[in-house]
This record gives sequence, structure tokens and C-alpha cells, in this order.
Amino acid sequence: QLYSLNKTLAAYFGGGAGYIGGQWIAPSFKVLQFNADGSLADKKSYHDVASAFDGVSESMTSINERIKEVSDNIDTNSLNWSEETGSYDALHKGEASKITNVLDGKIAEGSQEVVNGGQLWQTNEKLKDVENRVDTIDQQVQDITIAVTDGAVNYDKDGDGQKTNSITLKGGNESEPVLIENVKDGRIEEGSRQAVNGGQLHDYTDQQMKIVLDDAKKYTDEQVSSFVNNGVNEAKAYTDMKFEVLSYAIEDVRKEARQAAAIGLAVSNLSYDDTPGKLSVSFGTGVWHSQSAFAIGAGYMSEDGRIRSNLSATSAGGHWGVGAGFRITLN
Repeated sequence: QLYSLNKTLAAYFGGGAGYIGGQWIAPSFKVLQFNADGSLADKKSYHDVASAFDGVSESMTSINERIKEVSDNIDTNSLNWSEETGSYDALHKGEASKITNVLDGKIAEGSQEVVNGGQLWQTNEKLKDVENRVDTIDQQVQDITIAVTDGAVNYDKDGDGQKTNSITLKGGNESEPVLIENVKDGRIEEGSRQAVNGGQLHDYTDQQMKIVLDDAKKYTDEQVSSFVNNGVNEAKAYTDMKFEVLSYAIEDVRKEARQAAAIGLAVSNLSYDDTPGKLSVSFGTGVWHSQSAFAIGAGYMSEDGRIRSNLSATSAGGHWGVGAGFRITLN
């Protein structure tokens, strides 16, 4: 009878435990371990129940720390909304950061796509071209002014000595031009054939130049303002869109982490009847940061009160998980 009892106890232990030839053979429980980076490690052997449960506890602690590390990294390395500035903040480790590999956005009326530095460079080149054209117009007007100011009027005669409709003014040195002073202001209007003087020409040229330059400046300012405003608006809209996509991905990870916490709360609230020979059913629930989970389990206590087993199932976010436990009282 004693031998049979020893064999029965050894069978309860499991893990290769036995009683042979009057000698106890210690059990060997193998528990899967996890590395610090979350990858699987080799199984570790334990030769008593208490040590085996300690090994399981260490593995669960490692998993919990890994989950916490992932949660902390999400808050540190993600693009978060700043309530202080009312915008998405790309600040990383206390310093400003860049956003690279931005695809060319559409530059068109009504476009709200973000533009990159290369597109802004092309816009700057176009503005330089407009500026060069304005400079060319200015030079042409100056050339016209010089030509009109330096031009001479000569009355010429034909071969018969008859006066023609051309005039040539000659001074003391025929090779030098003649200066005409005190010319009264002539009418500057359609059909007028009156001579105009330098003062009139200066004022007229200055007026026309002012009109041309004002129009050119107005056109340039409008184009620059349009390019810049459209570019900034498109860049802002595209950036907001990309940040929204990134925010949704981060929210999914955060949601799963919160569901895991809710599952832990639900399972921890399962309890069973410890009365020998009793089969009991338990329900539990948990809520963590608006995420909820529920757990259901069944537990059985043996007639002699030495063996306890239980089975549980949990659900959160439409997903299910199953767990089981077994306990033996040795003395």
C-alpha cells in the first residue's frame, strides 16, 4: 500500500517523477524562457514544483516588461498631437526633426496636397525668370529713351535744291550734333505733330516706366503670393493627412495594449470554490482606458482537497484567448 501511494504521488507530480526501488526520482519541469528583446529562448528545467512556478512567473514578468517597453516607445517615437500648439508636433528628444521622402504634391487650383523642397525650388526658378523679364523690359525702355533723346532732325534738299520733308541741323562743326534749347512743351495726344522737349519726354518716360514697373510689380507680387500660399496650403493639407494615417496606426497599437491590460484585470477577478469535490464556474470583467474584456472559467477541487485544476477563456476586441491551471497540495 505504501508503495502504491508513493507511485500515485509521483504520478501527480508529473515531469518524470517516480518511485523506483525505494528511491524517489525528482521531477523535471521545462519552462520556456524569453530574451530581453522578446524573442524565444531555450527551455529551462526545474526539479520541483515551486521552482517551476517561479520560472513561469519570471517569463510572465519578462513579457509584461516587454509590453510596457513597447507602450513607452510608442509615446516617445511617434508623432503626437500637441494641445499647447494646437498641431501635430514632430519634436523628438527635445529637438526639431525633418520629414523626408515626401512625394511631389499636385500644384493646381484647389489642390490640398503637400509640396516638397524640390517643388519650391522650381517655383523660385520661375520667379527668377519673371524678374529677369522685368529687368529686360526696363533695359529696353532705357534704350528707347536714349535713342529718342540723342536723335537729330534734319531738313534735307533733293538734287534740284528743293526742300524735302527732312531737316538736318548743323552747327559750327558739321560733324557734331546741334543742341536745341527752349523748346516749348508740345501737345502729346493723338494726331499731334508738335515737337516735345526733354522735360516732357522725361516726365512721360518716367510716368510710363512707373506704370510698367507698377504693373510688373503687381503681377509679380500676385504670382509670388499665389505660389507661396498655394504651396503652403497644399503642404499643410498633405502633412495633416499623413499625420492622420500615422495617428490611426498608433491608436490601433495603443488599443491592443489597453485590451491586454483589460484582459489581465478580467482574469485576475476569476475565483473558484475551494470546497473538496466541488466544481465551480466564475465570471470576471475588466476595463482599462475605455477598453473592456471579459473572462469565464471553471475550477474543480478533488475530493481529498489536494488537487485543484481550472480552465478559463477571455475575450477583448472580438478576439479570444484560453488558459488553464493545475495545483497539487503536497503536505
